[in-house]
Amino acid sequence: MKRSRAVQSSDPAKGRDLLARSRANLEAALALDPESAQAWYVLSQVATEQGDRDLAERARAQHATYKLDDNARDAAITAAR
Repeated sequence: MKRSRAVQSSDPAKGRDLLARSRANLEAALALDPESAQAWYVLSQVATEQGDRDLAERARAQHATYKLDDNARDAAITAAR
């Protein structure tokens, strides 16, 4: 996605192509592992760049579902003490 942004200003068609390829690769990755929080996060960014609001919202919701709780480790250590 970073590459598509860099290319977008000089060659918009190539930037769109890179985004489309990124989206296809992410969808393939999610077909293998539908619980990949990282893939859902990046897909939400790609969909936002492409202007696909529905997919971006769905991907953000899926990311929130599968994202690890950042405070879970601290809470478990506190509870164990």
